[in-house]
Amino acid sequence: MATVLGQHAADAEAAARAVAGRLGSGGETDAVCAPHRAFNLLAAGAMWAGLEIGDDELGMDVLVVRARPVGGA
Repeated sequence: MATVLGQHAADAEAAARAVAGRLGSGGETDAVCAPHRAFNLLAAGAMWAGLEIGDDELGMDVLVVRARPVGGA
């Protein structure tokens, strides 16, 4: 449900709460790429920025959490 700060704030709060709850329970993802390999855009961006990232991280699955604000569609 949108707050006085608007729908974007409600979406951000729902996402933060969902991630916080998921991290405490082992961090299972809502998206699975198998049998295909994932492409980790965060790792690619970090490599492009010059950070030392292992090549294997480009294909590692990442945590994806689906969240909806209360009363959201």
